[in-house]
Amino acid sequence: AKEWLNDIGINISVVDGGYKALRQTTMEILGSVHNDQKRWIVLGGRTGSGKTGILNKFSSSIDLEGHANHRGSAFGGFDSSQPTSIDFENCLAIDYVRHDSNYLFLEDESRTIGRIAIPNQWYSKMQNSELVIVEIPIEDRIQNILDDYIRKPLRQGIPKTDLLLSLRSSLIKIHKRLGGDLFRKIRDKMDKALLDPKSQKQEEWVGLLLEKYYDPLYDYQIKSKEDRSIYRSDVRGVTNYLSDLESEK
Repeated sequence: AKEWLNDIGINISVVDGGYKALRQTTMEILGSVHNDQKRWIVLGGRTGSGKTGILNKFSSSIDLEGHANHRGSAFGGFDSSQPTSIDFENCLAIDYVRHDSNYLFLEDESRTIGRIAIPNQWYSKMQNSELVIVEIPIEDRIQNILDDYIRKPLRQGIPKTDLLLSLRSSLIKIHKRLGGDLFRKIRDKMDKALLDPKSQKQEEWVGLLLEKYYDPLYDYQIKSKEDRSIYRSDVRGVTNYLSDLESEK
């Protein structure tokens, strides 16, 4: 195949040992992170805090959700499909090898991002790394969520009915944890807000979802991580703090 490609003017490099050797190298790279001497900083915060946007400002960060093509929650899927686990791991290993900062900034994630599992050694390293927490008012978090999940898709031309079907599907994924009454209440408010052209009440169902589901879930999970917390502030404070760390030599 290589000779045939060369004959038509396409030059390619060949990895000694082929795919198996490349795959083994990937796993060795990801399996060695426990020996990493740089400081890993994990950015946490409630849903809608804009963590990804903060991290994307820094060359010291690796975007796990970007590689997984998923925002990490029940509502986090993008229009395009997620990569295979192997492709995710390969991209992660490449980013890691290229990373030359004294710090590595990552977003606090569950073990899985959509259907993609973070490699065990990598996830374990994150769970034992220092934690920076961004805190913003719920009103701002609601607006961030509306921007990402409602306004942006509508600006991109996605019909309201299609968007509603996607949101309903996401809500159904967590309906057992919400309970029947809360699920129906959020669903009905969501339907009315999206289908009624006069409605300006998108904030109601998003706020309800945060207050009754995502915030209590975050509060429960953060209790086991408090001892790792080294700094907490608003977006500006956290951005400045990470900037100061990144500038250290």
